[in-house]
Amino acid sequence: MKQRLSIWWRLKVMASLALVAVMFLGFAGYDPTPALTRAWTPLGQVLVIAAGLSNLAHFFLLKRVAGDLSRPQRLVTAGGLYRWVRHPMYLGDIGVMLGLALMSGRASAWSLFVLGATAVALLCRREDHAMLTAFPEAFADYRRRTGALFPAFRIAKRP
Repeated sequence: MKQRLSIWWRLKVMASLALVAVMFLGFAGYDPTPALTRAWTPLGQVLVIAAGLSNLAHFFLLKRVAGDLSRPQRLVTAGGLYRWVRHPMYLGDIGVMLGLALMSGRASAWSLFVLGATAVALLCRREDHAMLTAFPEAFADYRRRTGALFPAFRIAKRP
């Protein structure tokens, strides 16, 4: 299942790096786009730290359980946020990008956040397809029970 880097992964990385640049340029006074608000900066800082730590924790969990990440030996469905969402590391990426946009408070940062989040959503679809190919029955069941990026809340059927 070794794959070359997709355009969506590259776009996610470029949007994230551009968000960091916009944030620093804005703080240094070089960003020509207007600051919408900086009131959310503390929340953005907490979000970047929490989402970044979550990404690290899920990376090590995935590496320990699945083995080679380019060719996973097992489907990870337990531990950390994997119980509720199929892509907790992509959720962490969105959290970091959102935190950076909140810290910057600039229109350009929000545009980059939307671009990066869209790339992450498309990455989720691509990875779901790859996992369904690699683990047909197990992943189909896992996908029914979980949400891609956010927990799936299902209303129980009445008897």
